[in-house]
Amino acid sequence: MKLIIPSSASLFLCLALVCFLALPIASQAQTPVPTAPPQMTNPTVMGPCGLPETWASFDADATVTTFEMTADCTFNSWEVSGLYSNFLSFAGQTFTINGNGYRIIGPPVGVKMFIAAGATLNLNNVIMEASNTPQTTSMFVRGILHARNVIFRNNELLGSIVQASHGGGQSTFENVEFYDNTRTRTLNGSLVRANNTGSSIVITNSIFRRNKARTNVLEAREGGAIRFEGCLTFDSNTNLDGVTPLADYGTSGGGNPTVTDNSTGPCPEAGFSYWLTLTPQPKRKKKEEARPTLTPTPRPAYAASYTALQTATGMTFEAAYGLDS
Repeated sequence: MKLIIPSSASLFLCLALVCFLALPIASQAQTPVPTAPPQMTNPTVMGPCGLPETWASFDADATVTTFEMTADCTFNSWEVSGLYSNFLSFAGQTFTINGNGYRIIGPPVGVKMFIAAGATLNLNNVIMEASNTPQTTSMFVRGILHARNVIFRNNELLGSIVQASHGGGQSTFENVEFYDNTRTRTLNGSLVRANNTGSSIVITNSIFRRNKARTNVLEAREGGAIRFEGCLTFDSNTNLDGVTPLADYGTSGGGNPTVTDNSTGPCPEAGFSYWLTLTPQPKRKKKEEARPTLTPTPRPAYAASYTALQTATGMTFEAAYGLDS
């Protein structure tokens, strides 16, 4: 038996080859954390969908306070120093987002919208969805949120869809639907929360359908208050396992949290089917508007003779020049 000892050059090449083959394995084992771009403060130019293209904050000095959405908006988020970023934050004055029937999708982690104390956000005619992975909280309210004609659907959350919190957060929902949302975290597992004394949520003419959570769909905690007005529907909401019955709303913690139910009964389905199937229509061109499609007016049908006319109407007729004239 011969023992072959490779030369130093051959040994070097073998080691280099082994290291090269090992590189993809090592790179796959580590997932790089994206670097957050600089946060935009009070931007004046919006992205193609009508909202900022990246995470941004607006305050008392902002000159853009009303946002008109022109397409669906899909956003990502970034992890900064171990803290997840807010997608949009509002402070210092009143802001309005007119969704015009389009969707706000994402971010996958972090808070979608933050309304600071002293700020008001009017959220109109928009569909709020999450992306493929759980986000922390959809909307965190320390100021005032007015949501009208809004659908929160297909959100998978570690936190709540909406949390009015820190002793002053106020949220009002009118003609709003919470549909197919999941709250995955075990502790305090409600989807909508009024948290702490001074925080309140008023819900009018709204539907909660096919949501999954750990404890309640809605919850007043530690002195917070929830009030129902108008019509209200709770339909097929279940515990996260899909089997255990889920309480639609409840109270917990100290400070005498309250839930006041002034609702008059279930909401009519017709008012909400429109939102679930809503597809924004593209604007028509001026040439198309200048050429409307004309529908010809049908000519009336006449009786061929007195006999046919009498048979058709059951009436008797007289004519100065004869019935056949």
